Amino acid sequence: MNAAAGKCRRSSGNALILRSSLAGNRWPILRPRCAPNRPPHPRRALYVRCGLPAATQPLRKSLSKSPSRSIRQSRVRAFCVCCRAGETIEGAQVAACTPPSRPVRVNHQRPENSMNDISVTDRSLAEPEIDEVRQRCRNVMEQNNYNQSIVSKLSGVAYSTVAAWLGGTYTGNNSKVTVKIQTWLDSLAEQSKVRMTVPDMPGFLATPSAVNFSTTLQMSQIMSDIGVIVGGAGIGKTEAAKEYAIRNPNVWLVTMRPTSSSKLRSLRKIAKVLRLDTGGSDDALTDQIAERITGTGGLLIIDEAQHLVAEALDEIRSIYDATDQTCGVALLGNESFYARIEGGRTENFSQIHSRFGDRIIQPKPVKGDVDMLLEAWGVGDPNEIKFLRMVARKPGALRVMSKTLRLAGILASGGGEVRNIDHIDAAYKRLSASSSGGGNA
Repeated sequence: MNAAAGKCRRSSGNALILRSSLAGNRWPILRPRCAPNRPPHPRRALYVRCGLPAATQPLRKSLSKSPSRSIRQSRVRAFCVCCRAGETIEGAQVAACTPPSRPVRVNHQRPENSMNDISVTDRSLAEPEIDEVRQRCRNVMEQNNYNQSIVSKLSGVAYSTVAAWLGGTYTGNNSKVTVKIQTWLDSLAEQSKVRMTVPDMPGFLATPSAVNFSTTLQMSQIMSDIGVIVGGAGIGKTEAAKEYAIRNPNVWLVTMRPTSSSKLRSLRKIAKVLRLDTGGSDDALTDQIAERITGTGGLLIIDEAQHLVAEALDEIRSIYDATDQTCGVALLGNESFYARIEGGRTENFSQIHSRFGDRIIQPKPVKGDVDMLLEAWGVGDPNEIKFLRMVARKPGALRVMSKTLRLAGILASGGGEVRNIDHIDAAYKRLSASSSGGGNA
């Protein structure tokens, strides 16, 4: 506990004032007004007469009017060096031996060199302990290829503080920084242990559906058409598009969101993927995008196209027209997206609908998709296969099936067991409960 000593006007001895933590780990500084070292920039101050019974009422009144709720709930202590006597009044312990002529000033303030983002125990650490944690942090940085910026982001300690602390030049409370870094390192080690028990997801699988999706993308690029891939959630549309973009040049995958449904925001999304300036009007963005992809023989893939309004879809059609059919476009979405276009061939969608080339409409995965994924997960038990095929027919399809198997592996590993149908059933029930509670499978 830190202490500050000052000469008291009404006594020949020194008044020792101790710091005590407030609720929320905030620190006041308690000292007489006659103390030589007054704290700079006090945030709030309470004037409390201490020592005499008559001081009880002013103390209560001051505390009740305090704007700081944490002060009223704290234990504020002020001890006199000569007798160490004191009494507790309204949660505060004040010196009782010599009534001062001037009130004690309680400054609601953190200590000098404190950090805004550190709220940990005030336990002081010895220098060898700090050096040990510092070296441990350096080892983790080397193993994971972390720089100081990443450490700052993951640990919640300011970048400048991390840099000074690692270099041994930090002039603030090194114990607090060390405790917070140590907490992060311990959490990182615990996460690594848990992560070792999590089964790895299979990589991209060339399932029958994935092959069909890739073929449609290829035809759209070669023929510079507008291809359409429609399917339920979790059947592999996005994964096939990602793999196709990796394997082929001049392919740009843009994933739309509900927040990018409007014409302007969807154009900015496309411009960002193309590494163009995202400022300016929608006309300027359309011209930039069309100029960038014209003559490339590439493919612009718009995933989650169901989020786009009719005006945004028509603007993508106009970009396609501006390329003079030298770059293809592929629209990926769910069944509601295609129902809007197919069921409303009016002036809203007639122009884009007439430009559609190859298209696939597949609500659910085919049997070959499920069997290939089960084989990749190493599932051979007939009961497990039967159960997981049922899962694949539900909304979320292959994605939910893989998540179920992954969670089942964690449950089995936690109990030191081999994965079985009970673990799979329990995992699916957990995922179903979270999905019904508002999560997306």
